Amino acid sequence: MRVLLIAHIPTNEASAKAFKENPKKVAEGMEAYIKQVHAEAAYFGEDNGERTAYFVVDLPSADMIPPIAEPLFLNLGAKVIIKPVMTIDQVKNGLSKIAL
Repeated sequence: MRVLLIAHIPTNEASAKAFKENPKKVAEGMEAYIKQVHAEAAYFGEDNGERTAYFVVDLPSADMIPPIAEPLFLNLGAKVIIKPVMTIDQVKNGLSKIAL
């Protein structure tokens, strides 16, 4: 199942220090995470005043949630939101199964 994983990275003293003192290490960590979870896409921006990362990940099963979420909790103190998403082909396939 394809999911949109949203990671809100708190704007606090610890994260500010990491971004200020070693931004290259932060970027390398994000790149390693993208490879680790085989993200189809990754975007970074701001949401509600926090640094936010958006990853599109294909999860073969629900037991893969801890391996993709825990690194974000443990390494960044992130608040993680996981939402199922579909491609347009999946939307069309799903809509074709609706009997009204």
